[in-house]
Amino acid sequence: MTDFLKPPIVSINVSVYGNQAGYDALQKAMLTHQSAHFELVRSDKNEGYAIQIAHPHIQYFSKVSVLDKAGNLLTPKAGTYHLVADQQSMYLLDENNRVVQGIKSYYDSNQVQGLLKILDNISKWEQVRGLKNTPTQLAPDQIDFAYYDAQGNILEGEEIITHFRKVDGEWQGTEFDLRVSNHTDQGLYFSLIYLDENYEVALLTSQYFEANTHHATILETQKTWLESYNEEENKIAYHEGLDEYFSNESTMTFKLLVSTQRLDGSVLEQAPIDIGYVHSGNANSLKNTDQTFTLFEQESNWFTKTITIHTIRQRAKLGTGEVKLVDNDKLIIKGNSYLSADLKLSTPNPGSRSASYMDVLPVILEKQTGTIVDFGGSPRGNHILEFNNIQGNEALANHPLKIMLRESIDEDELLLPLTYDGAQLLTVGEVDTDAEGHTLITINALPEQEEDHRSLGKSLKLAFFKIALKRHPDKLYQLAWVEYLNAPTKNGRTQIKRHKDNDDITEKVKSANKVLLLIHGIIGDTEEMAIGVKDMIADKGYDLVLSFDYENLNSSIRDDISWSLKDQLDRVGFKKEDGKELHVLAQGMGCLVARWMVEQRKGHELVDRMILVGPPNQGSVLGNIETARKFATIALGLTLNILSPLAAWAGGLLKTIKNIMKQSKQLTTTLAEMQEGSSFIRDLNNSDDSGIPYLVLAGDVRNYEPTEGSNFSKFKEQMYKSVGTFVNAGEANDMIVDFTSMKSLGKNTQVEVTQVACHHLNYFEEEVSLKAIQEML
Repeated sequence: MTDFLKPPIVSINVSVYGNQAGYDALQKAMLTHQSAHFELVRSDKNEGYAIQIAHPHIQYFSKVSVLDKAGNLLTPKAGTYHLVADQQSMYLLDENNRVVQGIKSYYDSNQVQGLLKILDNISKWEQVRGLKNTPTQLAPDQIDFAYYDAQGNILEGEEIITHFRKVDGEWQGTEFDLRVSNHTDQGLYFSLIYLDENYEVALLTSQYFEANTHHATILETQKTWLESYNEEENKIAYHEGLDEYFSNESTMTFKLLVSTQRLDGSVLEQAPIDIGYVHSGNANSLKNTDQTFTLFEQESNWFTKTITIHTIRQRAKLGTGEVKLVDNDKLIIKGNSYLSADLKLSTPNPGSRSASYMDVLPVILEKQTGTIVDFGGSPRGNHILEFNNIQGNEALANHPLKIMLRESIDEDELLLPLTYDGAQLLTVGEVDTDAEGHTLITINALPEQEEDHRSLGKSLKLAFFKIALKRHPDKLYQLAWVEYLNAPTKNGRTQIKRHKDNDDITEKVKSANKVLLLIHGIIGDTEEMAIGVKDMIADKGYDLVLSFDYENLNSSIRDDISWSLKDQLDRVGFKKEDGKELHVLAQGMGCLVARWMVEQRKGHELVDRMILVGPPNQGSVLGNIETARKFATIALGLTLNILSPLAAWAGGLLKTIKNIMKQSKQLTTTLAEMQEGSSFIRDLNNSDDSGIPYLVLAGDVRNYEPTEGSNFSKFKEQMYKSVGTFVNAGEANDMIVDFTSMKSLGKNTQVEVTQVACHHLNYFEEEVSLKAIQEML
């Protein structure tokens, strides 16, 4: 017999947590249980972790958690496992922190040997699950393998989502068929291998299909199910009081092996493991299966295709009555007679092999300062609100979905209902506070995401993120000199320190010859600008960098901000014909501050060059309170998606504007001045020629895609559809300011404009715009 295929042994990683005695028992057992199929790695107790065990005396429902110092769950990644020793017990956990099996006493060598045999069988299951043959001479694209529902509709893709619902008091799964097509010019063997989360491996069928066979049913009228192998519970491990545990979700994997020779399926098969069972006596009864196996008796060409079906228990359904998904009334979904949907709470698990887009949300948001709201209900918490199989969503415009959240929101926090489609973070709905202080989320439309062919009906998954806001204090007008610190942050980010002492700044100016002054826009401060130009400073000969930060909503550019800037520049030693070269680098609203100081406050006597980035020279959309809200919404979406620290500033702007709309609905002093056609804008553009060069950098988003490859155009369309636009999208614009406004500089004659592909909030992050800024300095 020719060993055509002996799959390489997959050595699974097993982290060992707990006491020394448990680890010693494992080491002793390994002396007589030689295995190359798993590797034990002791986790250092000095790193700090705690072990929690819930329901240890309820068979099949024990819950074991390993927590780090911060109380976060240490979850195994896909294909890795945990062994946890606590007191005399030991538990084997999978990637979802599910107890695979446990033993009451690791002092019983037979019980420990039983756990090691389970690891061997898991290793084989992992091998079969990963079967593939990349160098095959067959044509996989000419073989179809697809899931069909009971109505004969195809659900495309390798991963399918179905639901387990209660119908007339009975829990029922979803009926389906699996069908294949052979578009090749030769007959082939089609073997269907079944793997479930109980680590069972079974060959369901092996059939021969002639060339050009179409839509043949290889598995007929099956039902999805949620089950364990607990005989005492009629094989249904469901406990109404403990339903947050593993019996609420299941995964079935169907692997189609297509070959030119018949498969010897018997070598693959193994019995399921009794998931969740904790042995108090002999655990050494599990039969070991061969970990190395030969599939074919003679050489064969072959390859595999896989369909994985995820089944989710739906415990609640949205309809006319309100729904409470947690006992603490923290989350209430208001009834809606025009909308129906299956509801559930879930927990992100980015390490899981069945991870969805929302599972990676905590990773995406970790660069922002804030927290994802936890609704409780399980040791791992519940952070995601899922609406599945949504029907009637076209009525949302007139009959919105309303969600009430009993969660305290501080003045310096903003609650963001977020969803993630795998490419973009999107805010969903409007957030308000009712008379009792509860947070109310109103959703008038579902975000337009790509159709999910894995699931019947539309779906929406929401997380509620409390972002910590940043806002400038009132009457802040602060000149400072910028020091670049040698020590970066833990994530490699440059750190700066802004020195605000007036005498200190004066000494720096006195010894400087070429100075760069940074002035920020309405979102953020000068920190991001300073970090963006760090590598250009020495190259361009600057020996001092100054920053000017200011309160940008309740102060007048004409009467407060520009006056303060000019006064401070005078006081630290700048004067006419001082022999120093002073360049101004300003962005957005900061360009209007710089222009008024130069053109109306005799700043042209001090400044030698103006670099204006995205200047709203003809006024700003922020001059209208509703478009100001749209601007802040788009800015927040942009900064979240580019993982920018500016998100905290954009959120602060949005909350301030919402408060204005809720109270007086009157424009702030700054916004009124920036209004298109205001006396401030008219007077600014009627100023005399300053006589100094103006270099304008104008962003254009029409053909922009970021260098990291995310789909910015898709995000732009989403934002335009949800909040509208206030620029002529057909003309050059940076999504906030159009090109006509950016290039209009009144009577100034020394004007040079450069266009680059970027948007208003990443001028100081995008490579092409940074290069343009460097050339202008």
